[in-house]
Amino acid sequence: MSLGQRIAHMAPKGRLRIRDLLGGLASAASFLAQTSGGLDPRRLTMLVAAITLAEAAGSVAAARIPTSGVRTQVILASLGVGAAIVAALRPPAVLPVVVALAFLSGVAHPLRAGAMQRLAADTMRARAASVASACDKACDTIMLLAAGVWRR
Repeated sequence: MSLGQRIAHMAPKGRLRIRDLLGGLASAASFLAQTSGGLDPRRLTMLVAAITLAEAAGSVAAARIPTSGVRTQVILASLGVGAAIVAALRPPAVLPVVVALAFLSGVAHPLRAGAMQRLAADTMRARAASVASACDKACDTIMLLAAGVWRR
């Protein structure tokens, strides 16, 4: 079984993959922004603080979203992919896009946790959380590898 097939097999539900996508995009964008060499230490510290605050603000905003249905997931994915495209086409927009992706990732994480609580049986929640974490890490790794290749 190839790596791609294993990753597809690990992901339990399509709606849970949105967090993986957004998390991977946010990680890759943050990596590129922090390692581009264009920021002095003061601005880099401010960027990391803004990323952290944006992700926390996303988690707070997620508490106000009543359900995490397919529509919400499609909107989050569309915003994330759209932001990544904007950053690729307009390099000056990279820093705001990095912060926006962190916010979207912060929104998606609690929505996925709530979906797991609703969808997984009591005896399966730990396994579902472990699989979701494995999907996060696999997607982060793939996106970071892609960011490293793109940077060259």
